[in-house]
Amino acid sequence: MRQTWMEDLASALASTGKTDAATHLTNLLRREQQRRMFRHIKYVSGQLRSGSVTSVIAPLGQDQAWIEVSTKLDIERACLEENERRFRQANGTPFMVEPLRSLIGDMGIGPTADAILSGTFIIPDGTDPFAAKLLPFLAMSPAIRDSLPIATTIDTPTYMAGWQRAKERTSSGPSGLHFGHFKAGCQHPLVADFDATMVQIPYATGFSPQRWQHGTNVEIEKKKGNFRVDALRTILLFEADFNAMNKLAWP
Repeated sequence: MRQTWMEDLASALASTGKTDAATHLTNLLRREQQRRMFRHIKYVSGQLRSGSVTSVIAPLGQDQAWIEVSTKLDIERACLEENERRFRQANGTPFMVEPLRSLIGDMGIGPTADAILSGTFIIPDGTDPFAAKLLPFLAMSPAIRDSLPIATTIDTPTYMAGWQRAKERTSSGPSGLHFGHFKAGCQHPLVADFDATMVQIPYATGFSPQRWQHGTNVEIEKKKGNFRVDALRTILLFEADFNAMNKLAWP
C-alpha cells in the first residue's frame, strides 16, 4: 500500500510540474530509504524515545526546593505552577500598576496610547521613575508616522505562496484540520480563494470566528543539556538590550 501510494503521489507531482513521474518516484523512494536507515541508527544508538514526559524538576513544597517528580498529577501541577509564575511576571511592573494601568489599560490602546506615540503624553505623578524616563522614547518616529499604512489585503497568490513554504508535519489545532489540508487546498483555485478570503477578514477587520479564538498549549520538553546554553544566550541578549537602553535613555 505504501508503494502504491508513492506511485500515485509521484504521478500527482508530475502533473503539477516539469519533472516526470519516474524521477519523482525515485526521489520518494530515496527519502524512504534514508528515513529507514536513520531510524535504524537511532535504534542502535538508543536515541529512540516515545516522546512523552516521564519526569520534571520543579520547585515544590513549602520551602520551594527543586525536586524531581514523576507522577502524572505532580507533573501537571508543576507545569501549571511554572506557567502561572512565568506568564504573570509583569503583574507588578510599572505599566500594570497605578497610575499608568488606568490610563493606558491592559490592551495599550486608546487616547493615552495615541498620546504616547505622538510624544504629547503628560506623565502623571506617582509614575515609576524609570518608566517616566522610558515613556518619551516610545514616541513614534516621523518616518513611520508619515509612511503609508500597511496593506491589509491578502490576495490568493500570496496566500498560496505562504502555504507552499509551510511544513506539512507542523502541528495544528484540535479541529482535525492539519497543515496538509490547507496545502492541498492551495492546489484548487476555488478552495484557495475561499481560504484566502477567510484569512483576510480578521486581518483587515480585527474580527474572527469564535472557534479561531481558542488554542491548545503544549508543553515541549527541553533537550538535555540545552538549558544552560539557552539561559546564557538570554542573559547576554538581555544585557546587550539593557546596555543599549542605558546609553539611549540615561546618558
